Amino acid sequence: MRYIDRNAMTPPSFLHSKEMEIARAEMDDFLKTSLSGAKTRRAPRDGYLKTDTDARNQMADAFGHVCAYCESTARADKTGPALRGVIAQHRPASNALNRDGSTHFLAYTWLTYEWENLLWICANCARRKENRFFVAKRAPLDASVQECREVERALMVDPCEEHPWAHLLFAMDGRIHPSDDAGAETINWLGLNHSQLIARRRKRIETTLEALKFFGSPITSTSVSLQVEGDLLVGTKLNVDDPRTHLGAATMAILNHAQSQGFAAGSAADFLSEYQALAPSAQAAFRENAEEAVRTGVSRGETKVGSARSPKTGPRFAAPPKTSRTPDIKKMPLASTWLERVQISNFKALKGIDFELPSAVEDIDQAPCMLLLGENATGKSSVLEAMTLGLIGTREAAELDQMLPEEELKPSDLIHWSNPADKESTEEFMRVALGFLDSETPVEIHAHRDADHFEGTEEPSKIILAYGPRRFFTKRTRRFRAPAHRVRSMFDPMAMIANPIDWLTSLDQAEFEAAARALREVLMLSNDDDFVRDEDEGEGRIYITANGARTALKDMSVGYKSVIAMVCDIIRELLYQYDNLEFAHGVVFIDEIETHLHPRWKMQIMHLLRLAFPQVQFIVTTHDPLFSDRGAEDHVVLQLVMEAVA
Repeated sequence: MRYIDRNAMTPPSFLHSKEMEIARAEMDDFLKTSLSGAKTRRAPRDGYLKTDTDARNQMADAFGHVCAYCESTARADKTGPALRGVIAQHRPASNALNRDGSTHFLAYTWLTYEWENLLWICANCARRKENRFFVAKRAPLDASVQECREVERALMVDPCEEHPWAHLLFAMDGRIHPSDDAGAETINWLGLNHSQLIARRRKRIETTLEALKFFGSPITSTSVSLQVEGDLLVGTKLNVDDPRTHLGAATMAILNHAQSQGFAAGSAADFLSEYQALAPSAQAAFRENAEEAVRTGVSRGETKVGSARSPKTGPRFAAPPKTSRTPDIKKMPLASTWLERVQISNFKALKGIDFELPSAVEDIDQAPCMLLLGENATGKSSVLEAMTLGLIGTREAAELDQMLPEEELKPSDLIHWSNPADKESTEEFMRVALGFLDSETPVEIHAHRDADHFEGTEEPSKIILAYGPRRFFTKRTRRFRAPAHRVRSMFDPMAMIANPIDWLTSLDQAEFEAAARALREVLMLSNDDDFVRDEDEGEGRIYITANGARTALKDMSVGYKSVIAMVCDIIRELLYQYDNLEFAHGVVFIDEIETHLHPRWKMQIMHLLRLAFPQVQFIVTTHDPLFSDRGAEDHVVLQLVMEAVA
């Protein structure tokens, strides 16, 4: 992270475009409607900022094609998701997260298009930060950015407001240590000490020290150049295309080190002046000490920083009631990260399969999802079952086996047979390993062919729901929350979904509004339509108003109600952990997603589910190529065409 003087920048011209005027007017209308009491609509998406080529190019140019937070490459073109940048709001566009896990629905919608709130950041920082923005006191509606800064005491470093040096201590080994709570939260939220970032910062520091060795010497065709640009030390090899990444971190690390050696070093220019005034032997001693600090992270005579302080993040999510098997999301380190790799060996019909999900998709605000496309008996359902068992862990897998005595769920029942007619041909060992983004250790279950239970990861890794091809709902509303119950439908064809009507009527107003905002997306309701409940007593109090007509949910078709029942089941689980659905994380498996759907929904259901639950990973199966065509059109899914693998 480096200081960015916004006052020295010219506001990009796209901020005054016709498209921006339309976007601001739409946001103003949303705020007026919401403040009048109608909170069943989500804030308009800032799609113009995410997709407009001119806007993206202008912001990338303004910030030097470098992420304002982590200083990684952030390109405006589409060379690859990991290198792509995005126009993002420092204060989130809606649902700002509080330290106690609650969110403020309208904060900070009014600042969505304000120049002082906009940054150019990389896709990874956008994914990690999400709606996190802790403050001592939330600013009132319509407060300006400056007023917010004065009121809130935000625990998030804004590189355009003050120098990161005030909150972060940059070490010579590439690590960043906090000097206060704002620094600790910023490091924690953005993953600034991710191993790859540490390595890149260390490399930049080494390059700068190499350039320092030749500073003041005659320049040759093979020289390394060192100069000051603004307040940054820039060391580059001549005739080499070197992106301006991690310059701020390297500069501040070297200045910190120089101060520990007695330099005044108030700026990059001051440091070079002091260094150049040293005798050659003293310069060599300084460089030697600096190189040692790169290796150890500690400057000679310096106390190692960071060991006594750990990020004080507070509760990220509301604590669930103390129930023996109820998931506790605070104990799931992978709760907010995405499933990235799947490896399955000797599970049912699958001899072996290994595939990856994308780490990012075209729409930066959505989680990557996957569609498994193939004919019957090609192993699609087995993939979902294996992944489900891996994610719920060995303890819940054993509970699921006890719940379904007539189903074959022991390892000895599930292990691959080379010859189904000859059990002696059973493979000796089975394994399911699931890798996650930002995690080097996979979640794994495995077993020997004679085992009655799985070994490996014991606890659930994420909030997970799984649905088999039969998705009927009952009249009962009782619903068990243990993970084994939430995936039972995948393994038990007779399992049914709880009726959503009574549950929807029982919600408090804020919960109902959150549910309605998601249901509106799935039901494709326009701004003039709505999902409402009547305050009169009796069955059928949930209504859908569309095209001027009002229809009770209980009077809808079976296919319509089956989709709503499944969506409400997802909402019910997520609202137990989150107070909004725009930033709720989880994994949802759906087998034969096309079941019960009429053609209109068949073509759009994946797109609609992802709009309703942007941070949920949907992994679904189908044998209908219509889904593949739709996914390829708007880039919301990754196709995997399955062939027989037995």
